[in-house]
Amino acid sequence: MIYVFCLSYLSIPVVLTITHGQEEFKIITDQKPIADFFKTIFSEEKVMLIDRPPEAGGIGKLLLPLKLNKYKQELLEKLGRPKNAVIYFFYNAFGYHVSWWLNQVADDNTIYYKPDIDMSMWETRYTLKSIAKQFWIRANFSALTIPVWGGSKFFYKVSDSYIKKNKINLLADIPVEVDFIKALLDEKFHIGNKKYMLLVGNTVSDNMVSEEEYTKKNDELISLLKPENVAIKMHPRFNFLYSLEKECHIIPSIVPANIIFGNFEVIIGYSSAALFEAANSGKKAISLVNIFNAISEDTKVNYINYLKGNLLTGATIFFPATVEEVKEILG
Repeated sequence: MIYVFCLSYLSIPVVLTITHGQEEFKIITDQKPIADFFKTIFSEEKVMLIDRPPEAGGIGKLLLPLKLNKYKQELLEKLGRPKNAVIYFFYNAFGYHVSWWLNQVADDNTIYYKPDIDMSMWETRYTLKSIAKQFWIRANFSALTIPVWGGSKFFYKVSDSYIKKNKINLLADIPVEVDFIKALLDEKFHIGNKKYMLLVGNTVSDNMVSEEEYTKKNDELISLLKPENVAIKMHPRFNFLYSLEKECHIIPSIVPANIIFGNFEVIIGYSSAALFEAANSGKKAISLVNIFNAISEDTKVNYINYLKGNLLTGATIFFPATVEEVKEILG
């Protein structure tokens, strides 16, 4: 039996590749849009949606340890204690609950790990706050992590110590079966072909750019590209559209951007990981991060480093400073 944890859209191409031709597998996620996508591709029986750990603020924190203990018992009941299975996971951070479960079953199974992204360009930073959170994660989930600074907040990534402790096998690059995935998507969804895929959804919601700034310059961009040439790919957790975005073709939100690059000539977005994935696949990728006036310059710089840091040798992401420069890049 193969268990594949998919907590991010970044993992989907690899998950589809790993499960291709397999009969006995279970895809496990804590993201409903990802679960819905895989249920459309496969069946209800092949997909398991698990809850994320409970959170609490204020006085509710006093009861959080009890809630977490109950949550972990329920998670163990749902996932069980498999033996002689093969288990894959790919998350860098935010998978503490899965790390806890892996601790319970590591001795009886073979576990493989390949990080979704390279976070090495982010600074490891120990402060009272990060050390306290690191200790909290370890105390509640037995997960060994490293705090890295993302420009505006900390991320707690899987540590080498955790990998060694559970004798987890590190995977080299997994060649994605592009032709198989494209045929599969054409069969299940009717994406169609456009010149441009525009990645939208969380730039305003995540407080990267003000709504006024975003709408003004994004409308300028869409007017340049012409709405009939643009397909909008919304972030799966943010489905609000602004102004001229509503006049473009809308891709179903459960469809991952990184498996439909072949339907488009150019991929455009702000800081999405799909940009370096597109560039690494040979597509023209354009980041708009320098076009908009950012609310936080530190966060903006970290996004640029993050995108560049995940490029393969020879791959390029363009970072125009104006919409006019976008026109020059497109030729």
